[in-house]
Amino acid sequence: MRWRKGKADFLKAMVLASLCAGPKHGYEMLHMIQTSPFYEGLNPGALYRVLRELEMEGFVVSSWSLGGGPPKRIYYITKEGRAWLEAFKSFLEGYKVYLEELIKRKEG
Repeated sequence: MRWRKGKADFLKAMVLASLCAGPKHGYEMLHMIQTSPFYEGLNPGALYRVLRELEMEGFVVSSWSLGGGPPKRIYYITKEGRAWLEAFKSFLEGYKVYLEELIKRKEG
């Protein structure tokens, strides 16, 4: 798997991780993700762009909830989305040793 540079893959991972706990609508995910210091003040447009991209990649599917209030699009993680998230976690684990060494050098 190829990984993008910067925050894009981290946001993708945060969205997928939030869906592992169960289906959510965009506002729920936005609230959860904005509590992370890495994404404090996240622009809602960025989240919805990532959700559309994840849906096009087959990592999430969505449906409309029409009961009780305005319609909301509900997102669900797919088997492929879970596999991508696990692969990304493994990728990060591979760099953990290098990051810890870098931090040690900075401190020492």
